[in-house]
Amino acid sequence: MGIQMTDALVLRATICEIERGLYYVAYNVDGVGLAKHPLPRYQAATSAAEAKRHIEQFAHEFGFAVVLWESALAAPVLPSPATEAAPPGD
Repeated sequence: MGIQMTDALVLRATICEIERGLYYVAYNVDGVGLAKHPLPRYQAATSAAEAKRHIEQFAHEFGFAVVLWESALAAPVLPSPATEAAPPGD
């Protein structure tokens, strides 16, 4: 019999190195509004393992019991500052 976690918050995360020493993290939280948790989107670290440790520490501080790391096949598509600032319909 395995361990069952019924009430634990599970954070799914994908990490990509976008340039040497700078990592981007995308999150997916089942049934929880991620906006309530100010987890960092970017993490500076010397390795992916170190970046993951930092993210896991933040996640545990915000009440997540487990971080499940998903593999990334390609670098993420990041929104440009111009598209974020432009009002809809322009």
